[in-house]
Amino acid sequence: MGHKLSQVGRWLARNALRHRRWLIAILIVYVIVRGLSYVDLAADIPWGWADHLKSWITENSSGRESGSTTIRNVGLVVGGFFALVLAWWRTRIAQREAQTAQQGLLNERYQGAAEMLGSDQLSARLGGIYALERLLEDDLQRYYPEVVRLSCAFVRRPKDDESAEIADRLREDVQAVLDLIGRRNSAVDAEMRRIIPDEPREMFSMRVGVFDLSGAVIRKAIVMVPNFTGVIFTNADMTGIISYQPIFTDAELNGARLTEAKIFKGNFTKADLSGSDLSGAQLPEANLTNAEFTEAKLANANLIETNLSGAVLQAADISGVQFSRDGERCATGLTQQQLDEAIADPDNPPVIVGVVDAETDLPLVWRD
Repeated sequence: MGHKLSQVGRWLARNALRHRRWLIAILIVYVIVRGLSYVDLAADIPWGWADHLKSWITENSSGRESGSTTIRNVGLVVGGFFALVLAWWRTRIAQREAQTAQQGLLNERYQGAAEMLGSDQLSARLGGIYALERLLEDDLQRYYPEVVRLSCAFVRRPKDDESAEIADRLREDVQAVLDLIGRRNSAVDAEMRRIIPDEPREMFSMRVGVFDLSGAVIRKAIVMVPNFTGVIFTNADMTGIISYQPIFTDAELNGARLTEAKIFKGNFTKADLSGSDLSGAQLPEANLTNAEFTEAKLANANLIETNLSGAVLQAADISGVQFSRDGERCATGLTQQQLDEAIADPDNPPVIVGVVDAETDLPLVWRD
């Protein structure tokens, strides 16, 4: 028994650093077992305790290990225990140092990307944009607010660079940031709003999204299947924008200019388009459920096969708006009451041939 315990003690001392977690459990069990054996031993010691203690330390009687052997084994176990504590402490220190070093590298990457956005070279600015996106992949929670602010600020006030301007297209660096915003996950936005402290929330809104592109000039941008849920486009110039299946759910587009925009199968559910200018815009098959169009300009817009359930058309100019084409591909969800709230040029009424009231199923009638 003593020989086996001695081997256990040596094994603990040698392997404590590598097996520190489950060795603690073994150590506890061993101490309990040894403690019980000492209780039995103590019960055998009579009043001549000095002689028996000497015998216990030096001899091995009745199949028991000698006291010196037990002390040695206990010493090995205690040494293994302290080795475990030391290993744990050193591991914690190493982890903290690694985290500090990693955070320092990430901070350097962020600062470098921010500086690149201010470069005179288009290639450098594009590199900065892609670096910010990679930074979000590495540490979303830490850099999300900073990247949001920096990205939006760049779109609203891009670096002056005449050489970057492209005829009939949005300049490449601004387009890259818009693509970055469009690729985001709205579920991540909600989670970030939940866990980020209240202090930096001046940029945030619990009702809409976290991206503020108010007043941005993004004329002739091309964005395919972007997610603009909750994005603020108030008074933005989006003239001639081209997009397929964009998500503008809960977006703020009030006062935005979307003239001649080509937006196919867009989702504008609960979007605020009050006071916006959609003159000549192409919005076929759009979901406009509960969208706000109060005082919006929709003259000559294409709204065939759209869903207008609950849409507010109070004082909206729908002169020449196509709600159907040759009596087919009719808009749905529209009621006579909604139509009566809108206004139009008497010489250019909306096209509603074949469109029926969503409540009564009767043909809609334009009343001058």
